[in-house]
This record gives sequence, C-alpha cells and structure tokens, in this order.
Amino acid sequence: MLDSDSAYYRRRVNVTPDPSKVAEATENSIKPHQAKKTVAKGARRGGKKSVTASPTTSTAEDTENKKKKYPVLLPFRPAYGTEGKEITLWANYVELNLPEDLKLPEDRDNADSQPPAYYSPTGVKHARIINQFLEEYDVKRKGQQQERRDTGCIASDFEALLISTMDFENDLDHSVTYKAETGLEESGSNVYVVELKSTGNNTNPGALEVQKLYEYMKQVTIGEPLDINLAEFTQAFNILLRHYSKSRAIKHGDQVVSGSKAYDVRQRSKLDDFSFSLLYPARAYFSSVCLASARILVNVNLPEKIVDKHAAEYNDHKQRINGNDYVVNVGSDKKPQYYPVGVCIVQPGQTCRIKLSPSETEKMIRCAVMQPMKAISAITKEGFGVIGLGRHSPFGPNPRLDVLQPLTDVDLITVRGRQLNLPGIGYKNNLKGEVTSRRWNLASPKDSGNRKDSGNQKLQYFSPRAIPTMGLLIIKPLADKTTRAAIIEGAETLRQTLKDRGITGMRALTDSQRQCKFIVVVLPNPDKSMYDTIKNVDVKLGIRTACVVAENMMKTGDNMKRYCENVALKINLKMEGACHKLASGSFPPKIKLEETMIIGLDITHPSFGSADTASSIVGMVANVEETFTSWPVAFSLQETATNEFPENIIIYRDGVSEGQYEQVIDFELSHIREACKQIQLATPGLATPPPNITIVIVRKQHHTRFYLTKGSAPPENAQPELQNGNPVAGTVVERGVTSQFTWEFFLQAHHLIQGVARPAHYVVVHDEVFRSQGGFGGPNEGKIAVDNLEKFTHALSYVFNRSTTAIGVCVPARLADLACDRARRYLAAVYDGSSEDEVKLEQIAPHEVIKDVMYYI
Repeated sequence: MLDSDSAYYRRRVNVTPDPSKVAEATENSIKPHQAKKTVAKGARRGGKKSVTASPTTSTAEDTENKKKKYPVLLPFRPAYGTEGKEITLWANYVELNLPEDLKLPEDRDNADSQPPAYYSPTGVKHARIINQFLEEYDVKRKGQQQERRDTGCIASDFEALLISTMDFENDLDHSVTYKAETGLEESGSNVYVVELKSTGNNTNPGALEVQKLYEYMKQVTIGEPLDINLAEFTQAFNILLRHYSKSRAIKHGDQVVSGSKAYDVRQRSKLDDFSFSLLYPARAYFSSVCLASARILVNVNLPEKIVDKHAAEYNDHKQRINGNDYVVNVGSDKKPQYYPVGVCIVQPGQTCRIKLSPSETEKMIRCAVMQPMKAISAITKEGFGVIGLGRHSPFGPNPRLDVLQPLTDVDLITVRGRQLNLPGIGYKNNLKGEVTSRRWNLASPKDSGNRKDSGNQKLQYFSPRAIPTMGLLIIKPLADKTTRAAIIEGAETLRQTLKDRGITGMRALTDSQRQCKFIVVVLPNPDKSMYDTIKNVDVKLGIRTACVVAENMMKTGDNMKRYCENVALKINLKMEGACHKLASGSFPPKIKLEETMIIGLDITHPSFGSADTASSIVGMVANVEETFTSWPVAFSLQETATNEFPENIIIYRDGVSEGQYEQVIDFELSHIREACKQIQLATPGLATPPPNITIVIVRKQHHTRFYLTKGSAPPENAQPELQNGNPVAGTVVERGVTSQFTWEFFLQAHHLIQGVARPAHYVVVHDEVFRSQGGFGGPNEGKIAVDNLEKFTHALSYVFNRSTTAIGVCVPARLADLACDRARRYLAAVYDGSSEDEVKLEQIAPHEVIKDVMYYI
C-alpha cells in the first residue's frame, strides 16, 4: 500500500487517468523505415537552447541564415521498446492546451529616460518600468476590445522581449512615469519611454503560428523540414508561463524568481541553530515548457538540492548615524554610492550566498528532501498556485494564461513505462549473487576472480594523538578472515602517526618503505583541504590512498561491519580487484563484448570565484576487459596498445546540454574519426577497419520525475522500502514526455529509499552499433535496436564495484564524473580562487605507477 498522510494523494492513487490517446496515437503511428535522419533543432526541455534576448536587433539576413541551419543530424527513433512489464506512471508534467489558431507576435522592448539621462535603467528598475507599461497598456486596451472576453494576453520576460496574442501598433512608443516600490512617483526626471520594435520583417512578420507547431508535433514521418524553430516556441511559451511569478515578484514581493524557479516567500519557517539567525529556507518550484509528441507540456518540479537561502528583513528601526559607522556600496565598482550602514535596509527575499556550516547544510538538506507522496501533493496543491497554473492560487488568478486555456482541471499527466528484467550478478567460480530489490547479497563471495597480487600493503594513519587507539577498531575487522568482505586478507599493517599533514610525511614513508602501494588515512574530521592535499599523492608519488573519518571508526556491531565492508570494496577496486561481474546473458547477444570499447566522458568547468587561470577539464574512462570491472582514467590521449581497432566504440557523454548536441556531432565525432584516420596512416599493418561509433548523451541535471500509480504499485506484502511511491528500479520511460522523433529514454536503474528518485536521461546523437547500417533489415529490427540499447545501458548500471546496488546513471558516465571531481581536487587552490598559478597537464595526470588503476574511486 502507498502510505501517505494526504487524503488528496490517496484519492489520486486510486483514480488513475489513462495516458493521452492523441499522443499515443502519434507514437504508435511513426514509420521509422520511411524517415530521414533529421529532426528540428531547439530546446524541448528546460529552454537550454533559446533565442538570445539581448536588446540588439538582428538583420533579416541573419535571421534567414539561422533558419537554414536549424536541421541537426540526429538519429531518428527506430521504434519504441517492448521488453519488460508495461506500467502506468504519474509524471510531473501538465498539458498546456493552447488554441491551434493562436499567433504570437514577438516584440523587443527598450526603456529610455526622457529627457535622456546619462544611463538607461537596468535591473530591477527596468523590470518595474516594463511592468508599469503593461499595466497601463492593459487599461488602455480594455475599452477598445469589448468583443473579447479579456484584453488579450501580453507577457514579458521583463528584460527585452514581449509576447502577445494581438498585434501592437507598429513601433509603439509609450511614456511611463516611474513609481518606486512605495507606489509613489519620485521627484525629478522619472519619465521613461518604452519603445516596442517588432522582431519580424516584410517577408517574416515575426509571429509564431501555433498551428504549424502542432502540425510538426503530430507528424508520423519526417519529410522536408518545416520552416519552424522549436527554440523560439519554447522561449515564447516560457515567457507566457513565467510572467505571472515575475510580475508578482516585481509588484508585490510575495515571490522571488531566479531563472526557472519561483519561491514563495510569504511563509518563513526558520531553522534552529543557524549561525546567522536572519536566514530562513524557501521552497522553490521549477517550471519549464517541453514540446513532446503531439502536445505542449509544462514540467513542474520541486528541486531536491539544498533549498536556496533568503535573507530576512534587517534593521526595522532607524539607527543613529555617527562618524564610526561602516559604509555600504549600493552602486557598482565603477560608480560607487556609499551609504552609512545605519540608514540601510536589507530587502527581504534575497538569495543568501554565504557558506553554511556542515550542520547547517545538513539541516537544509533535510528540509529540501521530500518523499514522493508529499512531493506530488506539494506540486499539485501549492506549486501550481505559485507558478500560476491553478485557478484557486493563493496569489490570485493568472489572467494572461487563463485567457488561452481555462485553468479549471489542471492536473499531472500519466505516461506508459516498462519495468526491465534484472541482469544477473556473478562471482568467482561461477557463483551467482542473489539480487533482491535491485541489490544483491555479498555473503561469502570471495570476489570475481580478477584481483591481481597486491604485494606488500601498509595501513597508514594521519591523526591526532588519540587516533591510533581508535584505529585498532578498524584494523581487525578489515584483516579478519571471517569477515564477509575480507578482500585485503594477509596485509601487513604499519601503525604510525605523522604530525605533518602534507606530502612531506607521505614522502618520508615512501623513502623508508619503497614497496608501499596503499595507504589508509584516518582523518580526524571531514576536512576538505586536508583530503585534497592527501589525494595529491596520486600525481606526485603514485600511491593509492583511502581516507576514512575518525567519527566513523567509533561505530559498533553491524554498523561497523557494514562500514568496513564498504571501505574494503573501495580498497579492492584500487588494488585492481573486482567484487562482482555481470553474469552471461546480461548484455545483448548481438554485441561482441570482447571487441567493444565503452567510454565515459565528462567535463568540469570553473565555477564562480575560480581564478582566471582555471581551465575546463575533460575526464575520460574506458573499460580494459569485457567484464567491465576495470576503468582506467585519462585526462589526455594515450597511445594505442595494439595494432587493431575495437569493432565498436560506445561513448556515454556526460556534461552536455540540449543546445550542445550539434557541437558533439560536428566537433567531437569528427575529431574521433580524424584520430582513427591518423592511427591508420601511422600503422601500416593495421588489419581492422575503423570502429563503429555510437554516442549517447547522459543527462542527470533535469527535472523530470515519475511516481507510482495504483496499477504500478508493488503488492501489499512487498518490502516497505519499495512502497514509498518511487517507481521500481529498472523502470524505463520513452513515451508521453519525449518526442516521437528523437531517440531518447529515461531510465531509473536504482531505487531510492529517501526522497524522489531522479531517472537518468539518455539521448542518442549518433549510432552505428545498435542499428544496421543502410536501413532496417526487418519490421522488428528497430524494436530490437531500442531494446538492446536500453538493456545494455541498464546492465552498465550494475557494474559499479564499490556498491552492491545499482546506481542512478550508467557506470561509464558516473566514473567520468568521479574522475573530473578528482582532477578538481588536484587544482583546489585554482578552482577556489586562492591561487592564480597557471594550470598544467602535469598537475592532474596520474603517476606512471597508477595510471592504469582505478585510483580515483
């Protein structure tokens, strides 16, 4: 039974509507064998590929050139998958039923002072002027369009664009007398002229015709590309959607908008024990338009990350000014304006950027995490009102959207999904693991048989004076032969306490004990800087390390045993061992694993506050055997080891947004082909042809979530952890919230006990492995290709050898992410802005001794 304290949700679970028949009819009618390999470019989910909203205008020639470029060569969806048990799930999407005859003229706005001032208004003042203009323009139009049920729909991003359901007068100028936040007109020169310029021209009026969009979304084959840019529609619909929250934030201050998120700041529930008592958590609701099969959807979500912090009001009373007061620069660096702190007021609802303590961060995480039952209830009962989708919103009606679609029965949609079969787990001597609820038992497995001779091993401790005594608690369980995960049996232990926390102490050990390969470091506390320093031995000394926190060493009983087993799994991987492997039959039979290279690729970029010398780092991992248990990392290209190509190269590419797919095809794929060509030219005796290449984009940072319905819920006697409302691990969704043209799917390979499970999103941008080249050989070959890719990706979520559970993303992508994180630690001083030193490859390249080892786990 799905347990919830919400009667609303109990009613929802017991009454499950069918998925959209229009969308399913479109999906079931696609004819992949007749389709070309082109789909229209543009953002569907999240608006990542959006039209620029700068104040500058584009020429007609620029517009036409952009239109010519919009087709992107992506593999057309071969078919929909069929493997697994079919289920119905809730999805956190709402259908937006816009009239098909709707046309949206697009105009650019600009506000200048009159008479001209030495600068034009920007930021909050610019947004308030635009909001005043829209309110005054609504009043002006109200008496002119009595035949309409409303004055029409005008929306703005309050920066540079206006979207309207009606035509404005050509090149309209409108004067606005600026009113401050108090609602009163200020003295002085406060008259501004808002200029509207159409983005169209004589040949292209600039109006977005929704009918053309529906025609595209309902196609079942792809012929000649339509003269349509999906990004422009996505941007326009997002402006319509988010106008409600932005206008309330500007005029009433009861919401705070940050990008795609809207915060309800009316209710302030402070958290205890905050070092800065003026902070309180505010829950965000994400919203974004998605163009799916035959319909327009709105993605609504509760982000699971730490809730943004907002500063509460400060200084409710006036303070006396004296000459010793601090001053605050309320202007800019170039044009500072200093005011005494005593006359300043901190506006409420501002996002707080100060760094929280570990305990405060933990409190914020607990505040942000919400079980699926409560999450879906919060979205439908509160989130709809915050973003303006609910008729009974506590913030009042949303007339701009209600004029297009009556908001009486807004509800989440349902979609079809499938539960894939479990892959098999194997150990040494063909022993099979018992997989239960997407986890498997590690009872007496020995290992998978791949472990190499670890040689002379040492346990090394960095700690205060008391740590050696506590260290004894972990030495015995790790070395005890009766321990179920006794991976490092026979290891010689060396107890030594070093006061030096830097590399010097490590070097002293290696100088005296040159055979040392592995060091276990006990940290007195979770000190990031100390951890980063220790991990530099990867590069400088070539020694594998494992860090444990002293607090965890105080565990007892089963908790201590489980902790030791987890540490042992990590150590085993770093010592070139493997705890389990996938049993035969877990992968598609048509793919020759011994002739297939799987690559995980990710990139990490400098963040805010990083030094100017900080560079983006690309991390790449690849398997070295067909069991997929060992994945060395490279931060640069390595020389080929044999005189033959693998038959297949399958790349799981992380760190790519929807707007960058074209770059992956045009730049990365072409460079891979060029590298293969150069290898052929440099190797006269190369006997094999260049490999078949498939590139799959892996996206984790998205807001799509799925929830159980009554038909998909586990039986009443199932384990309690399976009854929290999250879909069962191994759930794949490729219908309802995707395009019928794009080869994409959502896969939730893991099961989450706390919080809402986030599925990984996979998009195929190039394929030569899973489909026959030159067309389809039979009526079912498209389904086989789709099923094989989903089965292959699902199986790769089970070869993370430091865990006895499936993980949320396939292992190549996860390991590439870990490799990038390790590289950032090598350059911690540059990435946190404390150093301006030039970054060199030698600073992140692993030592020659461990370059083929999974030291980065």
